[in-house]
Amino acid sequence: MIKEADLEHFGFIERSACPACKGKELSALYELPAGSAIISKYLHNFYKEQGGIDFSLLEAWPYRLSECKSCTLVFQKVILNDYAMEVLYERWINPAITFEESKKHDLQYYLNLIEEIKQAIDFLGKKPYELNIMDFGMGWSEWCKAGSALGCNVTGAELSAARIQNALKHNIRVVNVNDSLKPEFDFINTEQVFEHIPEPLETLQKLVAIVKPGGIIKISIPDCVRLHELLKLNDWDAPKGTENSLNIVAPLEHINSFTFTSLNKMASATGLKLLPSLAYRKYPLSIIDVFKNTYRHFYIKNIRKNKGTYLFFQRPV
Repeated sequence: MIKEADLEHFGFIERSACPACKGKELSALYELPAGSAIISKYLHNFYKEQGGIDFSLLEAWPYRLSECKSCTLVFQKVILNDYAMEVLYERWINPAITFEESKKHDLQYYLNLIEEIKQAIDFLGKKPYELNIMDFGMGWSEWCKAGSALGCNVTGAELSAARIQNALKHNIRVVNVNDSLKPEFDFINTEQVFEHIPEPLETLQKLVAIVKPGGIIKISIPDCVRLHELLKLNDWDAPKGTENSLNIVAPLEHINSFTFTSLNKMASATGLKLLPSLAYRKYPLSIIDVFKNTYRHFYIKNIRKNKGTYLFFQRPV
């Protein structure tokens, strides 16, 4: 049911410059008109088990992808305004449903979180109790709980009221990065966040301002290196996680599509320096997994050489 406030405040923003570098030389990459049956079908299938979309509010919304000629970022040109974003993430995506889904993670998921944090602790060379770590876009607090279990001082940042209340129930400190915070964090984690943010450069600048000199920021987002190929295939029916899926440019949510080049350029503009990837081990450790992990370390450090979009950056001392 449409609420009166939705009709009054629900709307769209057109981005006229690249949100990652502020470049204004853009090329139109892909477009589907307002009311596109292709996009409506995609949205229906994608959100039907998470809650559901009110398509009457999207009648005037065109799906447009632009590419920045300077940093190569591909981004959705017309996005939801702040009010509409809240409707999307707090109502169309039902928090009660996603919370129940978050309970279904297996042991391997949590072991991987712990191993990633452990690698950061080893790199920083401090005792866990000496470290202040933050999860930006903390979701249902799984990463914060893992950090707390290792003895770190954990903090979360999140826009969702439901997720904030969940964190507070678990005695997790919650902050708003728009507030005046001092540089207090040794490690800031961002996992699958920057593809969703309307102003990624400004957001990263705020994170840089609150990480300590010598501290690290991890950014992990979908790698869109195959995007041009996928747009040519134009297979909007390909399920998420499959080879030809266009989920990397998912309408409404994945509004920024980074590659290594565009992500590294944005980070460099904030003064961050790229670090060798902390190639954490994946569990469980069978004999085959030990071999895979050894190769993974070798590949990241010697062959890939920090390409991709699972990256660690350091604020210079």
